[in-house]
Amino acid sequence: MKKKLRKQHLDKRSKHSKESVLKKSLAIEKRLFSSSHYKKAKTVMFYASFRDEVPTTRLILDALNDKVVVLPKIDLDTKTIIPIKIDSLGRLEENSFGISEPTGEEFKENSDIVIVPAVTYDKKGHRIGYGQGYYDQFLKDYKGIKIGLVFENHLEDVLPVDAHDVSVDIIITEKRTINIQK
Repeated sequence: MKKKLRKQHLDKRSKHSKESVLKKSLAIEKRLFSSSHYKKAKTVMFYASFRDEVPTTRLILDALNDKVVVLPKIDLDTKTIIPIKIDSLGRLEENSFGISEPTGEEFKENSDIVIVPAVTYDKKGHRIGYGQGYYDQFLKDYKGIKIGLVFENHLEDVLPVDAHDVSVDIIITEKRTINIQK
């Protein structure tokens, strides 16, 4: 079921026009930047967007002005995410999945917020990612605020959930912010 939903949403996402993505992304950006959690955060872990995800480049560039910014690097040997602090977007390298990753040493502190990528979310904060489980593994012991960014038309009422799945605390779309009650 997850594979089918993943494919449906990836297909739908690939059909978004650039103008639509820009307009929706600016609205998501505004909602994120105005949230009290984001304003209070000193450290934010973003993802480097790829394919047709909610773009994060503008978010990262803005955050670099006054926050510690962390990006994930995938360790293929251990199948884990390693957080790496960045000072610019100039030192990213493409990994075997085609995702830009930072170089450098592991950031050992816990970030205040982690922005979690997904193909789709449901209104309870569950997500379907790309199927590798890296983020679920990383988030299982994470203590900060988990925020999902998604276009409204990729928000489902309910998604299938497995025991290892980790939900987010907040979902931000171009139309609303959903605080998940846990």
